[in-house]
Amino acid sequence: MLRKIIFSGNKQGDRFVLTEFPEEIEEAQIFERDCSRLSAIIYTTSDDPSVELKNELTKFNLDSLYQKKFKLRNLTAWDSRQFNELLGDKIDYSVALGRQLSGKSTVCQILKDHCNFHVFDMRKIEAELKKRMATEEGEPEEIPYEFIAKEIITLVRTNKAAGKRVKYIFDGFISRSPQEFNLLLLELGPPDYFVRCGADLEKIKQRYRIKNEVEEISEELEEELKM
Repeated sequence: MLRKIIFSGNKQGDRFVLTEFPEEIEEAQIFERDCSRLSAIIYTTSDDPSVELKNELTKFNLDSLYQKKFKLRNLTAWDSRQFNELLGDKIDYSVALGRQLSGKSTVCQILKDHCNFHVFDMRKIEAELKKRMATEEGEPEEIPYEFIAKEIITLVRTNKAAGKRVKYIFDGFISRSPQEFNLLLLELGPPDYFVRCGADLEKIKQRYRIKNEVEEISEELEEELKM
């Protein structure tokens, strides 16, 4: 009976919370064998660090079993984002930082090729939006940050709706204010880590010469490359 409900064919709706179940380890094992995998067992707890032990051996074994399977979760206070993350709904993303020609794009490409990351290059997204929004008078000089964020959020939501677990990396991160930065943080949460790319000035100047096919670099450009 439960299999027909849990696997109803509606992927977005196939998420269920079972209350007061399972109570014994055998119940959990039968349910996972004959019906569906349990994503997590979540206990809400208070901030009190004390632990109450009950004289129920089967209950203790159930906790121990799922603790070993990394499925036992605790919430010290209700938080919808934390709850979703505990159920595996966390968005895995990172940010590559560094000045221009420091190697950010190279690192992102390596992660894309070998670790199946999706790369977000916000400047490329901005350039694509300019082309898309061009009129007879030409391309707009600047794209509102909200439009860039919307492109990223739409792709992430589409992948989530399709059940895809995708890891993302930002090739740099442009924002002109804390409010703009928060637009993505509210949707994606904080990044898992930052990749700091560094190169000395001489290396960066060499890369610039090769990329732009020039021999000399002006003092003004050199100051810009330092930033």
